[in-house]
Amino acid sequence: MKPLNHVRLYQETHKGKPTHVVEWRERPGRRERRRFADPDDAAEHAGHVERMCKEGFRVLAKMTQGELAQLAMMLHQLPGVSPFDIVADYKQRHHIEPLAPQMLIEAATAQFALTRQDRERFSIRQEQSVRYHMAALARHFPNKRLDSFSVIELEEYVTKSVGGAPKTRKNHVTTIRSFGRWCRTEKKWLPRAEPSAFEEVKLPRVKSADKAIYSPEELTRLLVFCPREMLPFLVIGAFGLMRAAERERLEGRHWQPEHNQFSLTNDITKTSRRRIVGAEPNLIEWMKLIPVNGGTILTGNSPYRQTARIAKAANVAWKQNALRSSGISYHLQKYKNPALTAMKAGHSVQEMERSYKGIENVNDTTADAWWSITPSSVRAYALQHALPAPLWEGGAE
Repeated sequence: MKPLNHVRLYQETHKGKPTHVVEWRERPGRRERRRFADPDDAAEHAGHVERMCKEGFRVLAKMTQGELAQLAMMLHQLPGVSPFDIVADYKQRHHIEPLAPQMLIEAATAQFALTRQDRERFSIRQEQSVRYHMAALARHFPNKRLDSFSVIELEEYVTKSVGGAPKTRKNHVTTIRSFGRWCRTEKKWLPRAEPSAFEEVKLPRVKSADKAIYSPEELTRLLVFCPREMLPFLVIGAFGLMRAAERERLEGRHWQPEHNQFSLTNDITKTSRRRIVGAEPNLIEWMKLIPVNGGTILTGNSPYRQTARIAKAANVAWKQNALRSSGISYHLQKYKNPALTAMKAGHSVQEMERSYKGIENVNDTTADAWWSITPSSVRAYALQHALPAPLWEGGAE
């Protein structure tokens, strides 16, 4: 990389994660900074700013005093707006040197999907979802330039081609909007001065519904047919109130048996905030069966490849995110302390009240039954109902 005279490129830790920082000054006393997780993206942005600065000084040296005065008055009328954004917006509106006429949707979506391979920020499931959404978008608009999309055609695509339930369409739109923002701010393939067509696609309205939960008996049956390698995924989700992605990233160092708690670092949690999750008495019993070492607690292949098989063997429908939703609902019912449950689950108190309170079939009786599910109670249930010995004990599949 060529030496930088107007830009500073360096590394620092931000929220516990290493980042690459590009820093420059657009005017005296005003420092601009951008953070990047990828060093190549940081170097590319640093080179872009450096080129703009060098070109700016050359042009400035040739301007007359009158032209400099007019430029100063123009910038005074738009305080806080970068001159680069003003010029880019003007060029785009008047079709002067379009920003990226050669960038086609196929190449852009493929590059965006690659950004989701960062396991510190995205789960395998999130990556797969983004890949699917981007591939569908590229197939529908083959060989189409990024700068030629309109809001109308994108919304028509979501309505007619994506279709499905409102939540399905909302997930697609969320990915499309993130894609547009990335193209505009990270890659600079689209004008920076205003949101792109991708970002202005309206989100479909999704009616709020009760969270899907398991009854205590349903979870017990799932645990009977749970193999040993899947035990952490089920019990830490059901009794530790952790998100699936958090469970997948969980390592032995996060479990503190001497304090009967999980100490989640900011590289584990969705919110990038540290969280202490005290283990309930039944989870402490389950943790005694789980080998804990220096690596990830969850071993083997992706857990989602086994959940359907477990549910089928137990004759219980697999419900999306229901392990955590059930645990949160029953915890809120048992302790009747939204702040405590919110702290353990990594949610806001408002979210507790809005999404987890008063769910059907959650009451003091079912809450007590949920938090009484232990290895001993699962063994007893299997014996009472003439089921095979639990798989985590070596029972036959």
